[in-house]
Amino acid sequence: MTNLGFPAEQTSSVPRLFVDPVLQSLARYDKEGKLSPLLATSWETDAEAMTITYELREGVQFHDGTDFNAETAKWNIEKYIEVQRPETASIDSMEVLDDHTLKLNLKEWNSSALDSISFFVQMISPTAYEENGKEWAIGNPVGTGPFVFDNWERSVSISYVRNEDYWEEGKPYLDKIVMSQMMDEMTAVSSLRAGEIDGMDIDDSNLIKELDASGNFNLVLHDNGIGSVGQGLIGNSSDPDSPFSNVKVRKALGYAIDVEALNKTINQGYAVATNQWGVPGSFAYNPDVKGYPYNPEKAKELLKEAGYPNGFSTKFYSEPKHANTSAAIQNYLAQVGIDVEVVTTDSAKIQEFYGSTWDGLIYWWHTAQGDLPLYMGRHLNRDAVFYAGGMIHPEKVLNLLNEAKLAKDRDEKQRISYEIQKSVFDEYAIGLPMFIPSAVFAKNPNVHDDGFHKTNLSSWTPENAWIEE
Repeated sequence: MTNLGFPAEQTSSVPRLFVDPVLQSLARYDKEGKLSPLLATSWETDAEAMTITYELREGVQFHDGTDFNAETAKWNIEKYIEVQRPETASIDSMEVLDDHTLKLNLKEWNSSALDSISFFVQMISPTAYEENGKEWAIGNPVGTGPFVFDNWERSVSISYVRNEDYWEEGKPYLDKIVMSQMMDEMTAVSSLRAGEIDGMDIDDSNLIKELDASGNFNLVLHDNGIGSVGQGLIGNSSDPDSPFSNVKVRKALGYAIDVEALNKTINQGYAVATNQWGVPGSFAYNPDVKGYPYNPEKAKELLKEAGYPNGFSTKFYSEPKHANTSAAIQNYLAQVGIDVEVVTTDSAKIQEFYGSTWDGLIYWWHTAQGDLPLYMGRHLNRDAVFYAGGMIHPEKVLNLLNEAKLAKDRDEKQRISYEIQKSVFDEYAIGLPMFIPSAVFAKNPNVHDDGFHKTNLSSWTPENAWIEE
């Protein structure tokens, strides 16, 4: 993580968890996945006029004393527009109607605009930014949140202290928050057991089972699908010299891997297998998508048709925490003639690939929510934030994403979303979805109302958190 305090240029959802104590957006999600007021108290959308009008909360100040109002909200949104963030691409102009009313005029109606602008644009102090510059802001977040930035020891920890002038009376309840970055989960679990930390996100299913069996911790399972992070593989399809530029090779990749078996052995019941974008049963999940059920003979046949009767060699970039999954994938692909070199690297290197490209395969992370023009578009559009440089961008898919964006009602949006799923995965096989882990937050029983894994996976409620003595 290299950018803490200038969210307009953040290219990952990871920093959001770490800056929730200090930076806030106009709205956030509730348990049902609906937008809930935060710095905006209400909003109105008009599809015919192509406008969104926000009523903003009064009496709010940034930590440096700057007033939060329509002008400062407009300034923040402009920063996202300047760096061409797709979340704000639909905005044509903005009007400050009064101190606490901001009107957005859209270039065209966008069914995802309200969610993308309200949730993704986090507010920082324009005064602090302009007085100190962007590089300073990156390491010094100045927001409106319940806590004030204290110290950042990169790759180690971030600390915050209580905001005595927070706009919600009586909150926050804690005096200080320290968020540690521990790359090794076993080390983190040892710290949790020793009482050195109060809670942690945990991925390793074996460690989850151990903590569960001990009976000493509360395990919060994120199971509503809101902000769920899907996992899978992407081959570099944009490079004409890459084997993965051939759709038959991409489909062979799917047939070669037994995703159901992999899910059972690696995830041990803490994930759901999927053949498309999203959780089965969710809004955009198309039950008619066939996907690629395990069939190694079919994989070999497709490789032969693609001109690789003897297979080929490739690289696979993955993080240490996926070592077991990567080894299993390596073994599956070897059985159909694809010789895989697993290149283990850190998350910072993986994030570099988001804005560039890669050679071979990469472990694929994606926010698997059902608003496809918003969340899938952040990967599949030509100017997307994630992985765009290594993906093909079929006109058919881009047109369907645009149609879904322009949908006037939920039924129309769902119908188009079903078409998108069929096109992306059955027709073009742009990526190979595998499973969606039910993320777990393990915490000591005396920790309450922190909000981890209760709403959107990348958000929590630091202002409500308290620890029982």
